Amino acid sequence: MAQVLSLAGAALVLLGFGGLQFGRMSTSQPFYQVINLIGASMLGVSGLLTQTWGFVVLNVVWAGFAVIKLVELARLRSRPGHSAGRPEPTKGRP
Repeated sequence: MAQVLSLAGAALVLLGFGGLQFGRMSTSQPFYQVINLIGASMLGVSGLLTQTWGFVVLNVVWAGFAVIKLVELARLRSRPGHSAGRPEPTKGRP
């Protein structure tokens, strides 16, 4: 069970990281934050099951950052005229 959770969680976190590295995702996209939250939560539960406490702490903090950003994005989206969730323009790219 712990192995399945850790592999699925790692896949989600790495999907987000890869998407960010290659310009396919932005930290201002809720999808990016949600996959980080779910992935880190899965990894944290896996760490609990295997009693790897450093892994638990790392992933609880990681998930916490995602929650904080999701709350921030929700607040921004509720403001009129804000474009939260859209990727920021990148210099030098069309």
